[in-house]
Amino acid sequence: MTKKNKVISLFFLLLTAAAALGLIICQMGVWNMDLDVPMGFGGDYILDSMIVKSICEYGFRGLYFCYRLGAPGISEMIDTPFFDVNLTSQIWILSKFIHSHTKILYLIYFMTYPLSASTMYLLTGRFTKRYPLRMIAGVIYAAAPYHFFRTISHITLSNYFMVPIAVWLALIIAEEPFKGIAPERFGKAKWKTVIMYMSCLLIGLSNIYYAFFGLFCMGVALVYKGISTKKIIGLQREALSLVTLLLGVLIGLMPKIIYTSQHGKNEVAGVRAYMSCEIYALKVIQMILPPNFTRSSFLHKFIDHYASTAFNVNENCSSSLGAAAVAGFLLICVWVIYRLCAPGRTKSSEPVKRTDLLALITVAMVLYSSGGGFGAIIGYFVTPEIRCLTRCSIFIACMSICVLLTAFEAILDMKKEKGALIRKGAVWAFTAAVTAMALFVDIPVSNKHWQDGMQQREVIARNFFAEVENTLTGNEMVYELPYMPFPEVPPIENMPDYQPAVPYLYTDRLCWSYGAMKGRSEPTADLAGLPAGAELLTHLRERGFAGIYLDTAGYADQGTEAITALKDQLGTEPIVSADGAWYFFDIRGYSPDGGTE
Repeated sequence: MTKKNKVISLFFLLLTAAAALGLIICQMGVWNMDLDVPMGFGGDYILDSMIVKSICEYGFRGLYFCYRLGAPGISEMIDTPFFDVNLTSQIWILSKFIHSHTKILYLIYFMTYPLSASTMYLLTGRFTKRYPLRMIAGVIYAAAPYHFFRTISHITLSNYFMVPIAVWLALIIAEEPFKGIAPERFGKAKWKTVIMYMSCLLIGLSNIYYAFFGLFCMGVALVYKGISTKKIIGLQREALSLVTLLLGVLIGLMPKIIYTSQHGKNEVAGVRAYMSCEIYALKVIQMILPPNFTRSSFLHKFIDHYASTAFNVNENCSSSLGAAAVAGFLLICVWVIYRLCAPGRTKSSEPVKRTDLLALITVAMVLYSSGGGFGAIIGYFVTPEIRCLTRCSIFIACMSICVLLTAFEAILDMKKEKGALIRKGAVWAFTAAVTAMALFVDIPVSNKHWQDGMQQREVIARNFFAEVENTLTGNEMVYELPYMPFPEVPPIENMPDYQPAVPYLYTDRLCWSYGAMKGRSEPTADLAGLPAGAELLTHLRERGFAGIYLDTAGYADQGTEAITALKDQLGTEPIVSADGAWYFFDIRGYSPDGGTE
């Protein structure tokens, strides 16, 4: 590549990243947002916020342990690490400059768009030399429906910029002749070899699903190379990249492995049932259907009808590929049929071999991840840890877009003069149509007032917990009612999972009973069955608790009976949030013999 082309390529790379960032800024209406206002007060968003705050307070150790949750013990999140090392590193770096966990979450989410667009742009350099096509592919991939389904609530899955890198590594393994431990064309440029193996390591340190499916892509590429070159023996040099990826996975899991060896295995938390591999399996129809947030009322009817009548609709609804990737996926299906029916009609060339490889990986991934497929067999006989197989859809989207680009490039590069202008016009017209459809069908519209309700509750929460924290001194402990195990439990009445972590997010020194890892010590689990009253208060004072926090959403009667019982026993009035949803009782003066001292 000439110096001029390098400058042009860099310019379009920056333009791609800027366009992707601009897209999410416009989609969310960032200019109307308050980045201190959360997206919600329950569910996975609160879990993400809890972990980010823990990392802000305790650094990398905060990914595994939170010392202000699980009182009078700690929260041993190491049993089920929710974030990967890559994401934790990003959060840790931002925490050195920003101390708001809410701002950090928003910024990480915004940055996932230019990052995924940039890596996709770099990958597409192997499929087309036309910079505008590469830029469009990068932005469309960053704006995949999958991204908007995951949002901040599944921030570790939104951070999928390593996916195109995994596909790039699969292409290197399949296409490049190796000399030593690196492709021959790297020559003496050792920095390229370092980048290649660092990429393998980083994929291993990313989300476990992306590490697994990245390994899957590279493994299929290795098999493809062995069969196509008839040199199955001697592929150990190419296999070294797979070993490096596995090393990354091992490094990421090492803290949990060491902790488990020292404290025993947790037989409750994070245990997966083998049937979950089929419950959360991939469904081709859901990949092809538009997302349920599409702006097209016509398409919405089909989606709603399917969702209301089909069997087993759950997280797999997030596997919609998007308009461009659907076109590429259908092209892959046609290509597979064509190659099987007429294997000798197509001249062997780099684009053909590349399309063969991506088609093979895609078909293998669909066979593995579909309901009752090979993934279910692995889940039954080996391990069900990789259970949400539908998450491979973002890999399929990546490869489908690449195949579509290959087709465009082949048409644009045809040497026939006759009809050349028409062909080029058709390709660019189709590109424009797919881009317009992606922008209209695949991207949700945000209400510019979407934060208003959250903003009101944010003010209520901030004022309420500030008053609670001012009432108590030091790092005193607060018991939370009703008792909710941690993690991954069904809602209790109207209180969703992880909502009891909200008090932790709005305080800086108090310790809270919620968050004790189930299957470990759970120091207050024995109190869960006790009604609010004298016996509960006695136990809490004996264990050093200074207060009780009550969330009315967790009670069928909005906590009326429990609140009345605590008032009668304590003889004092609680602190109540402005909306009447939260109560705090100071129990430091409680005496089992005579109520409040």
